[in-house]
Amino acid sequence: MSARESNDNDAPAPWDHHAPDHNSAQKRVRLENDDPQQRPSRKKRALSACEVCRARKTKCSNDRPRCKYCQDNDLECVYLSQKENPERDPNLLILSKLNDIIDRLDRAGVPTPASIGLMASHRSHSRTASNSASPAVLSTSQHEPPSDSYDDEELRIPSARTSADNVLLWPIFEQRYQAHFFVSGLFTRSFHAGNGNQGSQTFLNPGLRLNSTTNVSMGISIEENVVEHVEAFLMLVYPKNPVLDPVKLRRYAQAVEENGIGWNDESCLVLLVCAVGSMAVPFSGLQAHNGLHLSGEISSQEAFSEKLAIARYYYKLAQKRIGLLSGAITKAQCHFLLGIYYSYVFQPVEAWQSFVQASLAHHTYLQGRIISGDLEDADPDSGKERAARRLEQCLYWSAFRSECDMRLQLPVLQTTTDFKYANMFPSPPENHSLEDVTTTERATSSSMESRPQVACDGDQGSVAKRTAFDKQKWEQNWFFYFTEITLRRIGNRILNALYKYDSYPGAGLTITEMFKLVAHFDEQLSEFHRKIPALLYFEKDQRVVPTQELPMITRGRFCEISSSLYRPLLYYAIHHDAADTYQTLIKPFVDKCITFGFWFIDQVAQLHRHHGTWWSVHHGSGVSLALIAASRCGHIEMPLGWETSVETHISILRYWEAECPEFAKARMVIETEFDQARAYNAPT
Repeated sequence: MSARESNDNDAPAPWDHHAPDHNSAQKRVRLENDDPQQRPSRKKRALSACEVCRARKTKCSNDRPRCKYCQDNDLECVYLSQKENPERDPNLLILSKLNDIIDRLDRAGVPTPASIGLMASHRSHSRTASNSASPAVLSTSQHEPPSDSYDDEELRIPSARTSADNVLLWPIFEQRYQAHFFVSGLFTRSFHAGNGNQGSQTFLNPGLRLNSTTNVSMGISIEENVVEHVEAFLMLVYPKNPVLDPVKLRRYAQAVEENGIGWNDESCLVLLVCAVGSMAVPFSGLQAHNGLHLSGEISSQEAFSEKLAIARYYYKLAQKRIGLLSGAITKAQCHFLLGIYYSYVFQPVEAWQSFVQASLAHHTYLQGRIISGDLEDADPDSGKERAARRLEQCLYWSAFRSECDMRLQLPVLQTTTDFKYANMFPSPPENHSLEDVTTTERATSSSMESRPQVACDGDQGSVAKRTAFDKQKWEQNWFFYFTEITLRRIGNRILNALYKYDSYPGAGLTITEMFKLVAHFDEQLSEFHRKIPALLYFEKDQRVVPTQELPMITRGRFCEISSSLYRPLLYYAIHHDAADTYQTLIKPFVDKCITFGFWFIDQVAQLHRHHGTWWSVHHGSGVSLALIAASRCGHIEMPLGWETSVETHISILRYWEAECPEFAKARMVIETEFDQARAYNAPT
């Protein structure tokens, strides 16, 4: 794998539209020695040469974790700062480990047509060498032609290929359902609401019809509750989507508390944060209530009625201000938060539109920085500019990931791939300040998940414990964010390799080609799991759901991608005779598809409302239908407990359906098909 050969001084400016397109193996995140106490001036790069290059007295590329020379010669690459400071900055540890994961995946690569005999119609994954790289290069299709590079396979994905609607079109269901059978109502309601045929409140979410005096009857006070909702957001939502500055957000919230809500960008941002923060709940303790919820005795609307009403009140206030937003980065942040709000209340079409708007606003903002000369004049080494870059990177990747999630289940276009960053990951903060974290912790301690108990603030031991906990939590949050990006990119490779055509999973591939592709990606996922950070670790081969939220979500993502990977072989097994020559060959992967399928349903059964709840439940419907299809074909050995998993998902749909009519539709279809499958296989 080639690395960039130029010094950082020769790299093109960030977001340079004329910068060359770099392959993924070259896009290593810079891990520079950035200890402020050790840098007397901005020219700190001279101190970054590794020990090998120092001894050879040759120019060092300064790449981390290994420079170009050490990587090409398979040598241990040690920087002086590492020897002087064994306990390295957590930022470097995070990026070093994730770079190692990506390095291994990139060295494996995607099988080329020549290596597995793919049809000529499939694009080859050519790689183009480059002499330079930038920490954040933005390229657009407007300035360069579409590329067939490996990167495009990570960024572009076909829409709705693994959705429940797609599974309904499988031949085993005998063409009883139309295309987009489940999600058609989402588009119908969005269309009617936009054309004013009915009140938008009725069509946008039938389960949440609130009267105009709800805020009065519930005693909602903007000024009194803003800080509480903002702190809840920062503790429960922000770690998964670090798209804003917590310090600035607290300052905006304080201004609202003291002066009232205004009509500026900052007030709109605070209102949307409050809308999401008022719905956010900690993950701990949910499992204890699942028995009651899955029994059908209580619905999500009943369990969250007060929170949903409060959230809608803040949302309506923010909605009046969305059209008044300026072209600053706050506009992109507001549209992204609006997408999160819509995701929380199960309006996926509106969520997708908002994520697209966030991407467009983000791109417009960056163009403004370039054309105005602001980017050229900025000092790239200043703390302010580093923070701005980090925020811009996080906005890009969060919008990209969220838009991909919606495209997995909805037949919609994709926009974020028209421009991209060269960075593999956003840059974490250079200096982790515990002050902000502990402030949030104290403000929301009553709602936080279990943590080490500490004594009074004056106790040195308690302060040390809290500091250690905060540091671990901070590292876990950034590990999670980077891991989500990594998994999404791997998942996108799989979708492009196995779901490129609309007709059925694996269309356009022979069974041997399909098998080799699946085996290749299976090894990549296993490699990823072996390298996953300890703070996010989960059991890959056991039916155990983690008790912490972030490892739980990571496991869910892993199960979702795994079940999608093996599904083309399950499809083949279902629709071919038991005596087919390849049934024995593909059986291990077919079994994996079934196993990861009902493990994913275990995940959704946590009934945790978050940014990805809608797509998780909808994907679970597809998994349930695939299990039913496997059982109905009659020649696939189903594991014990698969029926319980389908019944569990039916209960999950019943719990959420008051807020999302599509879930009621899915429940009735799954119940019908489930009954027919059991009747079909019943002994006579």
